[in-house]
Amino acid sequence: MGRKCLTIGIILLFVGTCIIPAIAQNTEKPLPTSSTDWWTMFHHDSEHSGYSTSFASDTNATVWVSKVGDDVGFSSPAVVDGRVYICSDYWLSCLDANLGIRLWRYRVDDYVDTSPAVADGKVYFGSQNCKVYCLNAKTGVKIWEYTTGDFILSSPTVVNGKVYIGSSNGKLYCLEAGTGTKIWEYPTGFQIADSPAVSNGKVYVGSSSGKIYCLDANLGEELWNRSMSGMSSPAIANGKVYCIGYNQNNGTSDMHCLNADDGTGLWVQSNLSIMKSSPAVAYGKVYVGSFDKNVYCFNADTGVKIWNYTTGDLIWGSAAVADEKVFIGSEDYKVYCLDANTGEKIWDYTTGFEVASSPAVADGKVYIGSFDGNVYCFGNQSGVKKAFIFGRYANLTTEGDNITIEAVNLRMILFKPFELQHYIAGEKITFLQNYSRPLITPRFIIGRVYVVI
Repeated sequence: MGRKCLTIGIILLFVGTCIIPAIAQNTEKPLPTSSTDWWTMFHHDSEHSGYSTSFASDTNATVWVSKVGDDVGFSSPAVVDGRVYICSDYWLSCLDANLGIRLWRYRVDDYVDTSPAVADGKVYFGSQNCKVYCLNAKTGVKIWEYTTGDFILSSPTVVNGKVYIGSSNGKLYCLEAGTGTKIWEYPTGFQIADSPAVSNGKVYVGSSSGKIYCLDANLGEELWNRSMSGMSSPAIANGKVYCIGYNQNNGTSDMHCLNADDGTGLWVQSNLSIMKSSPAVAYGKVYVGSFDKNVYCFNADTGVKIWNYTTGDLIWGSAAVADEKVFIGSEDYKVYCLDANTGEKIWDYTTGFEVASSPAVADGKVYIGSFDGNVYCFGNQSGVKKAFIFGRYANLTTEGDNITIEAVNLRMILFKPFELQHYIAGEKITFLQNYSRPLITPRFIIGRVYVVI
């Protein structure tokens, strides 16, 4: 564009003569991606693969940081239709995925530490008040609630019009997604804190009974079980179940690979450090975090270790894999981005406190919570900036959420970095309709905008 950038001295002189609203943090977003691939629930999908086809950030540049509560513990974001859903304290919050602006939040009367799931315009989550909630994903209005027999740590899995969720009363529940009506329940006898995985008409879930169960997804009838003291949510890929077992005798964990049809063991990696991270499966590899501070990568077919990377503290959260990268948080306050093939660190970022949340990757961005109460969004720095615009224009067109104007003689002040830009006749400017607040007359515009660069 034929824009003339003035010096900082001229900018400050000009600003001194104008009334300009205070502008908050940078809201730039990354370059367009080839695949949006929304992250709809814990570990991406009903099989809990932890894998997205989206592009992902090459740098630790933050697009935005948004405060949602006193802490974001183990809840992981769901990212759907340009919105981020995450639990913290007593709240489920909904944020704009590009800008981090809070759109709405819903409060319950006890702690919420599960990861929400989004399907068909509804968002689902459980609480330690024993209830499963279903809200309108756009407005946050409650549609229904269902009371289980004990507090809920399990994150819901929603697929084919059904909600699958465990409770600390030892039961796995299957609820009708539209109404909350119970379809069936299955008693394991011990607490279920895992998020169930669903694949090919079967539900896979572990419990404190020391077993992983495979049930018919429609009827709730047991098809098989296997003893291994499940510690984290299973992942399903290519007819295999990947899950963590715990050895009570020596306090170690085992990584198991089972046949998804009958539970037959295919391979096991034994005597690993304690693992509460759930496996992610992509590129023929399995990725998992450990209490020994390491991120491990195993061959998905043989179980042979390919690499490990040592962080600064133990790892609770699960990995997200996208764009040949592995993203994971650690109790050392950091979020890590590793090369998925070699384990080499690409970047890290230090948050304000420990990170136990598992990341989500969608639409070219990485989202994760921290115990500092913030949600962090990482992406390549280009796309949308806050600005103040004023001057004359000729034509205005609207397409979707965007407004485009054709300049006659316009000036725009960008913030972070601070810069004045001059648009001459014929040049076009596009800004976001939903969040921009300019005064627009037939020929003149003035006010704050979120401009698309």
